[in-house]
Amino acid sequence: MESFFLLCRDLIHNILRALATALSLPSSTQLSSTHAKSLFQLRLLHYPPVPLSLLTAGAKSRISAHSDFGTLTILFQDAIGGLEIESPPASGSFIPVLPIPGTVLVNVGDLMERWSNGRWRSTVHRVVAPPPDPERGTQGQQGDGEEVCKARYSIPFFATADPETMIEALPGCWDEKNPKKHEPVTAWGYVQMRMAALYS
Repeated sequence: MESFFLLCRDLIHNILRALATALSLPSSTQLSSTHAKSLFQLRLLHYPPVPLSLLTAGAKSRISAHSDFGTLTILFQDAIGGLEIESPPASGSFIPVLPIPGTVLVNVGDLMERWSNGRWRSTVHRVVAPPPDPERGTQGQQGDGEEVCKARYSIPFFATADPETMIEALPGCWDEKNPKKHEPVTAWGYVQMRMAALYS
């Protein structure tokens, strides 16, 4: 797991360098250097089997709709499915993100949206009952014959900037026609603001 963590860390830094290049920043390491402490989180998620009727009726959920606080999330998921993204943003309409073997899903988080002044959007996503797929066998049966969603496993790796990093619209992401959309905030200050909103 420690070796896997380091591989994910290196992938995040490579993606950050690519994003800096895409933004024509003076240095391709400009975004990567703000993550120098690599205060990242690796989680191993298990969604236990649950009766399909409870998920479709809304009596239970696997993960409700949310966006990630940090800059980037990379996700490894099994073949079961159930991940959905809101599209278009703020529409309340969700579309499935079908698992593709051997791929890594890259998700933009809130801080990257603020940095890019909305050029890259933080993706609202959720985990629900997977769409029926006879080839993948996403449903099973309980002893009483009720359909059950199989267990689902995923591995998200969450990246965020170093706590003291000031997050404000980067050069080239704003002008008179597209002014800055957000007030500057430190990475730590933003997380604290989001946590207060969640738990107040």
